[in-house]
Amino acid sequence: MKKARYWSELLYIARKQTLVLHHRQAFCIFPDEKDISLFIRLTTAGRNFITYQVQLIVESYYLHEMNLPKDIAAYLKNFVDLLRKGENPRLFLVNNTVLSQAEAKKVLEVIKQLPEAPDALSEKIRIVHAMTLRLLKLLDYSDEQAAIQLYCIAASWMKLLESNELQFLDVRKPLEYAGMHLKQHSRRVDLHTNRSIKWGCEYDSYYRKYLSSGLCEQTARSKARKDFSEAHPAPVTDEELLCAYATPGISRQSLHKYHQTFLQFQAKNNKTNWSSA
Repeated sequence: MKKARYWSELLYIARKQTLVLHHRQAFCIFPDEKDISLFIRLTTAGRNFITYQVQLIVESYYLHEMNLPKDIAAYLKNFVDLLRKGENPRLFLVNNTVLSQAEAKKVLEVIKQLPEAPDALSEKIRIVHAMTLRLLKLLDYSDEQAAIQLYCIAASWMKLLESNELQFLDVRKPLEYAGMHLKQHSRRVDLHTNRSIKWGCEYDSYYRKYLSSGLCEQTARSKARKDFSEAHPAPVTDEELLCAYATPGISRQSLHKYHQTFLQFQAKNNKTNWSSA
């Protein structure tokens, strides 16, 4: 129950926060290497945006059987055909390292040839497409201006990742389902604990009766187990098995567990008597 309380408190805190759920690729767009030129930095980020766009296209369209509008179908065909040319599959679908100078020039040519994104395209994909084109425009700036604008684009991208439009899924839903599961789990734990206390109390009454009659502890436990077993016969017939509800275990281990649960409850609540009623 301590763990359940801990997770309940954690979920309560999480609901108050702005949490996001994204692919790892979304956080790896901008290279963090120090000793690379601005041109390599820009084209590598552009390549990473396109790679991420491929991932979004697969999730949005190719994992689902759907009749696509003509403009979206045409865009996807042109986009795929462009990435299939020459070494493009290796550059955009396999390699995720910082580009060499020769690779950067090839990536730049691909970016310049990107088909125009139709308005009906998924908003996620259009956002990533627009970010790629923003990087392309920086090549017309001086190095100092481009560096400042690149920082602004990176900051804008991180801000966009907070929006629901770009999240892999709305993180509030998993939190909601986690809360529901935790409540159900807590109810099951409470029910099981209450049953254990009830059965432990019953066993304890038998045990105390035989102890008070002068029997030794081992004999009192044995006779108490026999009385408990007789009070809770195991279901045998099909009808009994179907109708059986919350049948306690009658092994020594089970009875010891019930008894300890009851004694812990009794000590915690400072009660000498406990009734299931």
